[in-house]
Amino acid sequence: MVPKRLPSWWLLVLVLAWPMTWASARENAQGDEQARIAELLTQLDSPAAVSRAQAAQALGEAKVVAAIPKLIKMLDDPDTDAQWKATVALAAIGKPAVPALVEALNLEKERPRWKAETALKMIGSDAVEALAGALGDRRVRVRQSAAFLLGEIADPAAIDPLASALADKDEDTRWKAATSLTKFGSRATLAVLKQLKAQSVEARRCAAWVFQQTKDPEAVAALVAALGDSDEQVRWKAAIALQKIGAPAADPLLTLLRSPIVREDRKKIVKWV
Repeated sequence: MVPKRLPSWWLLVLVLAWPMTWASARENAQGDEQARIAELLTQLDSPAAVSRAQAAQALGEAKVVAAIPKLIKMLDDPDTDAQWKATVALAAIGKPAVPALVEALNLEKERPRWKAETALKMIGSDAVEALAGALGDRRVRVRQSAAFLLGEIADPAAIDPLASALADKDEDTRWKAATSLTKFGSRATLAVLKQLKAQSVEARRCAAWVFQQTKDPEAVAALVAALGDSDEQVRWKAAIALQKIGAPAADPLLTLLRSPIVREDRKKIVKWV
């Protein structure tokens, strides 16, 4: 039996109805997803650790920005798996989570602070701008963590802010910044050279120490000049840096040693090198 052909007007109806059917299906799917997210957000408060952990993981995979405040609280969850799932979820959400994570660097408890640091490290370059700004935060814990994390992430955009932090009034922040700068090697040389001539004696000390680690021959001239610094620590840190750099420092040091106008105390350091 030969099937009847559909009339042309019926085909037109099908064509016109198809977009409306698709739009309706899409709206239904969106509604279902919103309901699922709402349920997951509720599960973050579940008394069952497994439910909290699973919800955190799902919300991270979906990159749900609305989950950030609760996920931050979960960094101190009594269950270690839930803590970790919240940490990974915040990292997966990425840049939108950065301000809350930076704020968490000032938490009293170490455990959630460390989890916040971990999440920021996992976010990587998207966190650098906020962390560089955090080097100027009035809270010392925030500055310390920022100085450390910028070295862990090792994005070159952090070099200048870290170099400026060599003059921080907090000793731990200064030396965390110095340690982070060593991870950039010769890429940090120009920024650190500026600090070797800074007004802050602490910045000059840290800068000379950085060159002990990077051993960049480009710093030789400035380090030789630093042998005449008014601060004894700067002078000896510069001397150690020159000794570690080795052969590239030999000719400038010999020239200094043979100069009749150089003070004897400075020549003493040169001889030691």
